[in-house]
Amino acid sequence: MAIYTFYLCNLGGGASSFEAFDLGSDAEAPARALQMLADHPTCTYVAVWDDARPVLERHRDIALTLPLGRPQPDANSLPI
Repeated sequence: MAIYTFYLCNLGGGASSFEAFDLGSDAEAPARALQMLADHPTCTYVAVWDDARPVLERHRDIALTLPLGRPQPDANSLPI
């Protein structure tokens, strides 16, 4: 188990708040980030870190969750 920090970020990229959770693996982070977006409607995205390691960003406006370091998909290629 590891402590993951979930940063509630605004459109400009600044974090207005954060919450920490003890998770079993990175695989649990997307669902928790999605729940945080639902709980905090003014938040634009959630950035998840495991200590100094970025895990993922879950954006409100994209239907996908991608690990950091991967290119974002072209908006024209997303399913409607």
